[in-house]
Amino acid sequence: MTIERSDYDTIVDQAETEFLETWQEGPKVTRWNSAPVQPGDSAPPFVLPDQTGTAVSLGKLVANGPLLLIFWRHRNWHCEVITEV
Repeated sequence: MTIERSDYDTIVDQAETEFLETWQEGPKVTRWNSAPVQPGDSAPPFVLPDQTGTAVSLGKLVANGPLLLIFWRHRNWHCEVITEV
């Protein structure tokens, strides 16, 4: 599938606008007893790759002591790959 540059720009602009609006609104409490995770909830178990690509579980990290997990909120970021034909 080939996407024209103008279509690509439109898609990226729409995605960035939606992301920014959501970011500005911030998190909302949507429930009191199930997902999504809210401030004060225990983190659900998960496994993610570290900077070397090695899978690391939350449980393994917590076993070593307290853990501070930060999710950065930022805007206007996207990966852009443009190839010349």
